[in-house]
Amino acid sequence: MAGEQVREPSRRVHVLLVESDPEHAARVRAILEASEPSQRFRLTHVERFDSALNMLPQADYDVAILDLTLPDAQGLDTVTRAARIASGTTILVMTGIDDENLAIAAVRAGAQDYLVKGVTDLRLLPRVILQARERHHMIRQLEEARRRERHLATHDPLTDLPNRQLFVDRLEQAIAYAARYRDLLAVLFLDLDRFKPINDRLGHAAGDRALVEVARRLRSCVRESDTVCRFGGDEFLLLLRNVRRQQDASKVAENVLAALSAPLAFDDVEFHISASIGVTLFPFDGRDASALIRNADHAMYEVKKRHGHGVLCHGASGGVAESRRGMLAPQLQAALERREFRLHFQPQLDVPGSRLCGVEALVRWQHPELGLLAPSQFIPLSEETGFILPLGDWILEEMCRQGRAWLDRGYRPLRLAANLSLVQLADPDFPARLRRILEESGLPAETLALEVAEGGLFASRGRVLEALTALKALGVRLAIDGFGIGAASLSNLRELPADALKIARSFVQLSHRDARDAAIVSAIIDLAGEIGIEVLAEGVESGEQRDFLLSRGCGRMQGFLFGRPVPAEQIEPMLSRRPVYRLGSALSELHET
Repeated sequence: MAGEQVREPSRRVHVLLVESDPEHAARVRAILEASEPSQRFRLTHVERFDSALNMLPQADYDVAILDLTLPDAQGLDTVTRAARIASGTTILVMTGIDDENLAIAAVRAGAQDYLVKGVTDLRLLPRVILQARERHHMIRQLEEARRRERHLATHDPLTDLPNRQLFVDRLEQAIAYAARYRDLLAVLFLDLDRFKPINDRLGHAAGDRALVEVARRLRSCVRESDTVCRFGGDEFLLLLRNVRRQQDASKVAENVLAALSAPLAFDDVEFHISASIGVTLFPFDGRDASALIRNADHAMYEVKKRHGHGVLCHGASGGVAESRRGMLAPQLQAALERREFRLHFQPQLDVPGSRLCGVEALVRWQHPELGLLAPSQFIPLSEETGFILPLGDWILEEMCRQGRAWLDRGYRPLRLAANLSLVQLADPDFPARLRRILEESGLPAETLALEVAEGGLFASRGRVLEALTALKALGVRLAIDGFGIGAASLSNLRELPADALKIARSFVQLSHRDARDAAIVSAIIDLAGEIGIEVLAEGVESGEQRDFLLSRGCGRMQGFLFGRPVPAEQIEPMLSRRPVYRLGSALSELHET
């Protein structure tokens, strides 16, 4: 249009003319070369459409002028294909077909104008090209602004992760799909531990940089089909689709903890952060988005209360979903009868000599549908239903049988540890059953160590003390598990027939870099020495933790740094051989170490 203001290009406009008529192409070239100011346009001419398709993605063409009657392409196909491979190029149609409907269709397909040969005055072509280019530029700017607006409505502006609204939408879609095809999905609720010191010491700009880096690490831990969301502040949500079993979700959570363990460096200052993670599984922990997120939040909060840096599945936080209870509870007895339970053993080392001094037996459930379930997924339910009594007997029978088999094959005796439920302690018949198990297996009682959680020891002190005394009379060793998070003190420890303390994992995790936790761990080690009992640290996962514990006088340790729980055959390479006829002296040595 004559009155329209056209922005002058800052450089020559590169035009690709796709025209099979050489005479018409020559006229176009002459018009463009004669335009004012001179050399405003640079023209490249090809006669075939396949040549244009090869050239458009590889060169910076501002404008493509297409004929619709080429030897190798006809009609709208030329516009559609060119617009698809060169969205940044302004497309004009110049053809001999005078058809208003075709012109409208060409514009809808991506062309900015439709010129008819013999009707359009070629002298106006330079202005038409510049006007079309300007319109195309404005349309792209508007589309980009709308795209950004839509993106910001569903994404966090700092980390560019999906926001809460988009996460809930995706979760609801995933739930509908999982319900239809009977799939499982998991929600992980993550809250950063010890994030506030970054903001306090270096300001909120450094805190924002830390959140961006956390978002990057979280994305690296999941698949393309999964979703990572910034829920708000330093809270994040993860949606894991097509989960085969809950341990897969727990494994992702452990990978997240590992990814976050690397320090963050700002202005030559290093910060160590960790995370508390709660896990829920559809359909067991909730059948809608709200319930899954809420229960994952509850499980995460339980981790926070235990000093953070850990993973807890909702079923293990004391809030076992009714759907899971209804599904798993009737299966427990049948699982025992079908021999679906497995024992795994985690090594306990005398670290200064790198010598295996014991193993802890941990039960797993090889569920036919959910896969290998960790104790946290069924032990609380077993305690609530009373099934822990037959299951506990099976655990002791199996570990004593395994311990006797190792002795019979000539391996040096080592301590076999197992967790003891307070439900078992409250059963007056339990000591007699344990005596029978020891007698039938032939395992020396002094090789068996029963671990009792500190938290419930003093709820019914008289009954617990009576039960522990009866067990101690059998010759077994007793240890207080998770020491430091309960109510034990020096005075009431003296009342218990305990042989060892196990320092709680939550204190060990940060003891090497947190002064408060370091003081607690040191005090526990000193307390154990004062009352003359052994001390063992659990949850050791790094060399820094190991070195700190050694410097404080704790040499016995257990944790992923030394080995994960594995089947019995994978423990055997760590065992030392000793002739069976020296069993008596070996047991003496066991008491001394």
